Amino acid sequence: GGWPRFWRAMVWPVLVFAVFYLCQAPRLGVERIAGDGRWSLWELAWRVFLEHPWLGAGSGRYNAAFRELGLAPARDAITISHPHNLYLDLLYAHGIIGFSLGMIFLFGFLWWGWRGIRPQLARECRLPVFSGGVYWRLTAWFWLGYAGWLVNGVFGHDFYRIWWLALAMSHLGIMIGAVVNGGNMPPEQ
Repeated sequence: GGWPRFWRAMVWPVLVFAVFYLCQAPRLGVERIAGDGRWSLWELAWRVFLEHPWLGAGSGRYNAAFRELGLAPARDAITISHPHNLYLDLLYAHGIIGFSLGMIFLFGFLWWGWRGIRPQLARECRLPVFSGGVYWRLTAWFWLGYAGWLVNGVFGHDFYRIWWLALAMSHLGIMIGAVVNGGNMPPEQ
């Protein structure tokens, strides 16, 4: 029934979290989290957004914008260039209008990809293990790479960090191409 499948589905995320915690235990202590400089950086981004709510302060203007308000980070150098949060970065830079359009794009493709991959992946996973069916499994990994970027964006770099954005958009592009072209594959592949 439903409960055994639910518990099996929960085992993998719990195991991944447990391994992550074991590898990152020093960074996940309460004192370390409470003393993290990101809290101050996020507050600065929020305050800049409140000054420019509709169209934002402009991309790459984080430092100039908080300085214009007479603000400074509590724990980081005054030269910090981004709030270490992709979502706050988009929000302060582009305001409600740009942020909304950006989220429609970013999460729209996440949702679209999942809708295209999930049924094909389920069908492929019902095939014998060594039947050569890996197309949708690989596509799902590229989807996960893109989804992981969106999760990492809560604590990560600025949105416009070139290598980071390029990696995420490469995962997204490969996933989109695989979903679009996957419809042209014969059913046995």
